[in-house]
Amino acid sequence: MIARKTKVKPDFRPTSASVFLVVILIGLTAFAFLGAFPTSAQSPGRAIAAAEGPKSPPADPVVAFARWKQEFAPKAIAAGLPAEFSGPLIAGLAPVPRALEQAQAASRFLPIWRRIEPLADPRRITAARTFLARHKSTLAAIEARYDVPAALLVALWGVETNFGQLRGSFDLLDVLATRAALDPEARWRSFGEENLLAALRMLRNPGADRSQLRASYAGATGQVQFIPTTFARFAVDFRGDGFADIWNDPADALASAANYLKQSGFRGTEPIAAEVRIPPDFDYLLAHDARRTIREWRALGIGRANGVPFSPAALDLPAELFVAAGRHGPAFLLFDNFEAIKVYNQADFYALALWRIAEELRGRAALRGSWPRHIPLISDAEALEMQNALSASGFPLVVDGRFGRETRRQLQLFQHSRGQIADGFPTRTVMEELRAALAQARAASVAGATAPRP
Repeated sequence: MIARKTKVKPDFRPTSASVFLVVILIGLTAFAFLGAFPTSAQSPGRAIAAAEGPKSPPADPVVAFARWKQEFAPKAIAAGLPAEFSGPLIAGLAPVPRALEQAQAASRFLPIWRRIEPLADPRRITAARTFLARHKSTLAAIEARYDVPAALLVALWGVETNFGQLRGSFDLLDVLATRAALDPEARWRSFGEENLLAALRMLRNPGADRSQLRASYAGATGQVQFIPTTFARFAVDFRGDGFADIWNDPADALASAANYLKQSGFRGTEPIAAEVRIPPDFDYLLAHDARRTIREWRALGIGRANGVPFSPAALDLPAELFVAAGRHGPAFLLFDNFEAIKVYNQADFYALALWRIAEELRGRAALRGSWPRHIPLISDAEALEMQNALSASGFPLVVDGRFGRETRRQLQLFQHSRGQIADGFPTRTVMEELRAALAQARAASVAGATAPRP
């Protein structure tokens, strides 16, 4: 069994193929141009394969969706789902263009603090304190079993669904089918099919109710936003009443999240992150690169921002130096537990937001450093231009419109090649320097091609 039956108003489904075609073509064209990867708290973690460039959208999404359903039906049977069960469900699937539109919006370039602050909002932290007290005994039992702090679990619960209040607006099967049939990227199409099969298996359980399976644009469902394959592997029946009810039972939901984190390598005795101070004349090329022990970072002049020394037990822990807001913003050391959280959601801002909320719930001080809001940054469209300019200048990366770790690292190397501080921060000034460097390289190439040969 999966969920107690609770009636939920079904999604609106377009009745006019022509209206749907116009909407989805507009959304998919922009989506394919910019590239997209969900950066909300509902992204499917490492379930998706390595990044690829965007693919061309289908010429006719309505026809493509119908054709995909015909091709998927025998795959479901081959996966062990009886035709009499899976056939009617697959035949009734309907596309939801809004899911692709939301994925596109989530992929926009924004500075990291504009991602963190809406999640670690003071009102959410206040509510988290209430829920932490309300579920104190249950959370203590979950923490004892899985070695994941109660404060972190409540932070995750708040960020994922506002403590169970916002669980997604789409029918789970429809949104997974939409990603499988119409997404411009092959990795998302594979993801959609794999998780749709898992969702159909979920519905084979006695007592399962499709109306419960409301989902995000990425196909995550329940109070802690599990994709179906994650549910199959990590959901737990904490109360022991016969099923893992991550939709209605906070104990099952939070225990399932704790189990997922534990199985991803989280260790409650170790830190997640630490804000640090960086000495003058520091080589920022060391940031976002090789992990070093705290002992090694300390030898390079790195210390905690609050001035409190690291404990002797922490000195041999490996950590990465992270300066996503450049040399003018806060700097962090990120530990193994940070990476474990990123199995849940790949975005750095997500793990930092959970860490900040958990720190506040434990009564620890806010950040010492300030976000560099005064520095002009590139626009969303310029993120794609910056990637193209870096690639054309000999700094290889996937050009997809997403300013992630790969792009940041290549920008650092560009800055280093120009004798600049290599902090990888995409300012408007760096964008102008990239344009100038690219123009110079092209001019030199033209001059070399037209020069007389001896």
